[in-house]
Amino acid sequence: MLDSKKVNKTISDLDHYLDQLDECVLVFKSGVKNYLEGNPESFAENLKFITSLRNSTAELRRSIENDIYTHALILDHRVDILQLLERLDQIVSMLYKYLYQYEVEIPFFPSELTIDFLKLVEVSALSVEGLDQAAKDYFRRPKYVTEKIHRIYYF
Repeated sequence: MLDSKKVNKTISDLDHYLDQLDECVLVFKSGVKNYLEGNPESFAENLKFITSLRNSTAELRRSIENDIYTHALILDHRVDILQLLERLDQIVSMLYKYLYQYEVEIPFFPSELTIDFLKLVEVSALSVEGLDQAAKDYFRRPKYVTEKIHRIYYF
């Protein structure tokens, strides 16, 4: 018999994971902006924060996976959820990796490209934010997932 408290805790953990993914996107956007605007102290804070978020999401992901396997939770959707977590974890890793590449490679962006580059970052972030919302809807309001996916393709 399934323990509803354990299922609810796992769903709450999934929500928390998705909230942290959303934070990663916000920190990434802020980090790129700080880099382009020449704010090294703020950029360094963005790097620290995204590192903390990456570590936290990795720990949370392991906990969720462990709960799903150990307590045989959400059997009908276990594979889907685990695949979703894996893909979301890849996004967190990419955001982390790409922000750190600015520190390591120190790329130069001509000032006339700054606005366009920030627009590109914003549109990319909107697609990840849409993905985050689609993942939340998958658990809460499945009928809206298709609509969110359409928005992701648009961005």
